[in-house]
Amino acid sequence: MFTELTHMDIVEKDLKNSEVYSRANISKSHFSKIKLNSDYKPKKETVFALAVALELSIEETRELMMKAGYAISHSFVLDTIVEYFMSHWLYYFFKCFTNHRIFCCLTVFID
Repeated sequence: MFTELTHMDIVEKDLKNSEVYSRANISKSHFSKIKLNSDYKPKKETVFALAVALELSIEETRELMMKAGYAISHSFVLDTIVEYFMSHWLYYFFKCFTNHRIFCCLTVFID
């Protein structure tokens, strides 16, 4: 399930929970809800945010999306943009809040 896979990714990458929810720009309470409720279905944008926070590969992101009940689709601009940046290992994005909807605005971070 989504919750278990997310937990495994956090452990595998040796991250603290606070690092993950901070990088994903989600609240501690929202992150706790995801971790503690195995039936919780996050929004697609939240799954993308967690995938980027965990710096998952595009294949790992597809698996995480599938576990959450979603798929990456070229029919959606956001999916295509995130897929491009992830497949080129360009991470870190921030959320812009407009009209009570979350839009992901990508910024390029290159070491």
